[in-house]
Amino acid sequence: MKQLKNLFKQPLFWMIMAVFFFSYLIHFSKVTNLQKMVSSDGDGYYAYLPALFIQKDASYQKTKKMQESYNVGVQNYYYLNKTNKGRVVNKYYPGTAIFHLPAFTFTSIILSVFHKPITGYSSLYMLGVFFTGLFFSLFGIYFLFKALKIYFKNYLKEKSHSIWIGVFCIFFGTNLFVSVLSNPSLSHTYSFFLFCLLIYNFQTYLSDKKIIKLIFLGFLMGLIFLVRPTNILFVLFLVFFFSSLKELKLFLIDFFSFKKTSFIYLLVPFLLLASIILFLNKWQTNEYFYWSYQGEGFNFFKPHFWETWFSYRIGIFVHNPILFISLIGLYYIYKDNKYRFYCWLFYFIFITYIISSWWCWDYETSFGHRGFSEHFILFFFPFIYLLKNLGRKKVIVSIIIFSILYIMMRFYQKNEGIFPRQKFTKETYWKSFLDLNSNETEKYLNLEHCFPFGEIKKTTCLKTNYTLYNFNDRKEFAFETKFNFPQKRIQNRFVVEISFKKKPLEKMNWKDIFLVTDSYSTIDNSREYTATPIYTYFEEGQGNFSSSIIHKELFVCYNQKDFVNIYIWNQNKKKFKIKDLKIKIYEYSNEK
Repeated sequence: MKQLKNLFKQPLFWMIMAVFFFSYLIHFSKVTNLQKMVSSDGDGYYAYLPALFIQKDASYQKTKKMQESYNVGVQNYYYLNKTNKGRVVNKYYPGTAIFHLPAFTFTSIILSVFHKPITGYSSLYMLGVFFTGLFFSLFGIYFLFKALKIYFKNYLKEKSHSIWIGVFCIFFGTNLFVSVLSNPSLSHTYSFFLFCLLIYNFQTYLSDKKIIKLIFLGFLMGLIFLVRPTNILFVLFLVFFFSSLKELKLFLIDFFSFKKTSFIYLLVPFLLLASIILFLNKWQTNEYFYWSYQGEGFNFFKPHFWETWFSYRIGIFVHNPILFISLIGLYYIYKDNKYRFYCWLFYFIFITYIISSWWCWDYETSFGHRGFSEHFILFFFPFIYLLKNLGRKKVIVSIIIFSILYIMMRFYQKNEGIFPRQKFTKETYWKSFLDLNSNETEKYLNLEHCFPFGEIKKTTCLKTNYTLYNFNDRKEFAFETKFNFPQKRIQNRFVVEISFKKKPLEKMNWKDIFLVTDSYSTIDNSREYTATPIYTYFEEGQGNFSSSIIHKELFVCYNQKDFVNIYIWNQNKKKFKIKDLKIKIYEYSNEK
């Protein structure tokens, strides 16, 4: 009984309980669909395992068919690109698949023993994906606490309660917990774990300088690169753990000394692990070096700093107010150690520059800013400094509590389907604030998408109609138009833009009214069908004309399409008016 009471007093116990609780809410509180454990970008990350070890199929055709047999509906294979020589390549990096390999192997062995089909996509495999994500989430939190405890051991004289409070507040007071827990097939869970393990082991290495730890750090960096290549830049944040510029210089001189050759012990395991991508490239494309993200890249001369920090669309300080509060802690870092203050500030600005320069700068996120999520580790440090120096400042404490309640409100809205993607406009952000009515789902949408990488090669105006058009119970389809794709193109991308003004003729919402894009290929009979809602708020413009502009990319890079049909579909034959309609197609090219 005494041991049980002691367990309940442990912050780690309650942190684990909170992780299990939110995992349950995210994955199992409603109708459970295990097949959703692998989805979106996760399709590509996970596909390496069945393609390599079951189908042994570098074209991914057998893998696609196997996945389709376990998923209902049309599957989109955006992770597959074609090379100029006609080979198929998985554009994603294999690090996430390495984390899933143990559970994948164990499941395959169990199924083999009981003479069950070994497919890679059955429910048992998907359970393995779930538990893998949960396992590394918990260990990420554990090593984060240990890393923070080492860092603050001299600054925090009392017990580690401030650290646990800080870990809890930032983890559950931002979208970090959703990025880590909601989709175990994506890379963010494993990047978070690797970052936490890296800063813990780097600090222990600084204290004892053991070669074995240096070798381990090399493997960690190799894994970080394989999971998400740009995240290798997190290594730059390690300079934060020195106490001065002089100490950093002495370390670097000693580390790169040819007498000690310390850097060799780190470099060799890093290169060994990172070289996996070379052999996978050879297997897929018959070339060791291949840029798999064809048609995508960085716009380094057009970074989106403001949007990344403060926009209603994805701003990290708007959607995670506790991060903004934690910036106050930088003052205390500055007072404690100016060198560390400048290191923190430099890395934060630098990583924002890199993340916000990617062509898809909002990362099509569904909750907060997933592209920045694992880098929220930065904010644990100023926040714990703030907690240490708060004293009885009830105003700050109240704001912290409000910030956590705010993110919980947004999580409730997301989990209940009040909005499918948290990419607000100014109007929908404030209109949705405190909207807890879950009787109506998908009330708030964002029709703005990032434009493709490259420059506009050609603009085609397909239809212009300034006259008033009435939809009614006899009008289900309208504004039908067709666009023939140019057949001689390499990785060019196409965006349809439709702008118009709309007004309801009766009390109604805009659900079940869609912009349809329907692309066909007469070569392989493939089809790319999408139906996009035409509203940002589902009851907008009651009694008045409201303006809408929709940008929709036509994903035709992998399967060569011949043409696309575009039209408005009034599915339930509602009564409304549309005027000033324009439909354009933009063709983007990244050819030099």
